[in-house]
Amino acid sequence: MTDGILNSAPGNANGANITTAANILVIVDNATVVGASDASHEQGIVAKIGDEDFNFPVGNGTYFRPASLTGGSGSTPSDEFRVEFFSVDPDGPFTASNMNGVSNTEFWNIERMIGSSASKVVSLTWDLSITSDVLDPSVVRLNTVSNPLVDFWELAGGNG
Repeated sequence: MTDGILNSAPGNANGANITTAANILVIVDNATVVGASDASHEQGIVAKIGDEDFNFPVGNGTYFRPASLTGGSGSTPSDEFRVEFFSVDPDGPFTASNMNGVSNTEFWNIERMIGSSASKVVSLTWDLSITSDVLDPSVVRLNTVSNPLVDFWELAGGNG
């Protein structure tokens, strides 16, 4: 990566760059990402530092499954959010009486790492060919777990 330009590693057949907890792709304040697709995205953790709206270019190495953080209030140029997409069952009970279930095929991990006052609108993607357990997207709602080691999935809101 030089001057904010990241190219896929040579020999990476699917075009996804792979990041790990020790090797995170960090997008600095006011930087942008263009050209993300099924053929070119991050498989792993993407961190964004800054106060602007951002589409995280994440996926599973085959499918591009972006998450967006937009709007809100209280953001600062030093805020940091991290996003990672998983194409596995998040496995966990749910407790909200108005929840029918949790997807058994995928989930995103979205964490605020730095900053405490920023509020953002979270937008996730859905595709019937990939997310076959969702038959009616109008009933999809965002669920959250505050501590995955001890907590249950809870309804966080949103519209399908």
